Amino acid sequence: MWPFAKRPPKPFLSENLKCLIAQSRETAIGLRNDFVGAEHLLLAILATPATPAAQVISRLLVSPALFAVCLQTHVAAHQIAPEAPEPAGSLPLTRELEHAFSSCGRVAREMGTLEVEALHLLPPLLALPHGAVAKLSAEFGLTFEVLLPLLRPLAARQT
Repeated sequence: MWPFAKRPPKPFLSENLKCLIAQSRETAIGLRNDFVGAEHLLLAILATPATPAAQVISRLLVSPALFAVCLQTHVAAHQIAPEAPEPAGSLPLTRELEHAFSSCGRVAREMGTLEVEALHLLPPLLALPHGAVAKLSAEFGLTFEVLLPLLRPLAARQT
C-alpha cells in the first residue's frame, strides 16, 4: 500500500458569498460596466453591512460611504458607450477578481473554515500592490498590513 497524504477538503463558496457575487454583477450592470471587478464586489459588500467583511471594512475606515463613492467613480470611467446596449448575461471577471477567487480558498483554510466568505477575498485583493482595489483602499488607510491583525483573532475564534 502506498502512503498518500490526505488532502484537506476544498473550501466551497458560502450562500452569502454567492449572493454577493450575484449582487456585484447587478452592480456592474447598473453602473454600465461590461465586466465584474473587485470594485463591484466591494460595493456589494458595503451595501450589505451585516456581513463580516463589511463589518471589518467599517471598523477600518472612517467613512465607508466615501469609500463606496470612490469605488463608483473609479468604475464609472469604464462605462460602456451610451449608445451601446446594456450589458446582460454572464460578465467576465477582471484579473484582479480572478486572482482573489483563486486565493480565497487558501485564506479560508488558514482561517480554519471550509466555507469561503467575502472576508476571505479581502487579503488577496489588498495584497496585490498594483491592483486597483489595493491602490484605492490604501488612499483610505485600508491595506493588507492593517487588515491582517484583525483577521488573526477571527481565525482563532473559528478553530
